[in-house]
Amino acid sequence: MERIRIPKSEFQPYATWSDKCYTRNCIIENEYYELLLLCWKQGQKTPIHNHGGQECWVYIASGELQECLYENQGNTDLKCVKQITRREGDISYMNDALGYHSLSPISETLMTLHLYANPIASCMCFDQSKSQFVNKILRSKKREEK
Repeated sequence: MERIRIPKSEFQPYATWSDKCYTRNCIIENEYYELLLLCWKQGQKTPIHNHGGQECWVYIASGELQECLYENQGNTDLKCVKQITRREGDISYMNDALGYHSLSPISETLMTLHLYANPIASCMCFDQSKSQFVNKILRSKKREEK
């Protein structure tokens, strides 16, 4: 995966954008893995979350993002222990043993390719208004159309 270089034009059939939040666009899903293209505009970010027991690789297809890794010091006490800038062509890896993270674009627009092994159906997200983690059911555009 570290040697992967995919022309941006390959993502265009799957790319959808929203002014409200980033979009999750399913490219392929089977019982073993799921490949999603996330499309972001500046200011859109993920909540602090885990990966529902799945492994996740993120390829930065275009743009730059900021990843913050969190340490859980109690259900309502999360601390960002590491911030990483990811640039086009970079790859990130995350699983639940590594803790929680959040992603946000630095560039005006961002496209990220997410490979989950196995498909991710839900994850725990930190709800700041409730100061607690909540289970979030995840849906992508293609999956919703099934």
